[in-house]
Amino acid sequence: MRSQPLPHATLRSSQAQSRDLLSPNKTEAPNSVSGLLYPVFSPLKRFFQLLLALLREIGDENAYHRHLAAHGLVHSGPEWRRFCDERWLAASKRAKCC
Repeated sequence: MRSQPLPHATLRSSQAQSRDLLSPNKTEAPNSVSGLLYPVFSPLKRFFQLLLALLREIGDENAYHRHLAAHGLVHSGPEWRRFCDERWLAASKRAKCC
C-alpha cells in the first residue's frame, strides 16, 4: 500500500503564492486569465513603449530632457520656450539644400 502525501504538504500557503505573484523577479505571468493573455499583451505593450519613445524623440522631448540634464536645470515653461527658440534658431541658420 502506497502512502499518499498529506493534503497540506502539497498545497502552498496563500501567503507564499501571493508573494510569488508580487515578486518583481517573476518572469512568467501568474496562472489566471491575465496569465493567459500575457503572451498577447506583452509584445503589444512593448510595441507601444517603442512607439512612445519614437514620438518623444521626434517631438524633441528627449532632447529637452538631455538639455536639462546637461545644464543642471529643472523643467519650467520659460526653460522649454528658451530650448525651443534655441533649436529653431539653430535649424534656421543651417544651410538648406534646394
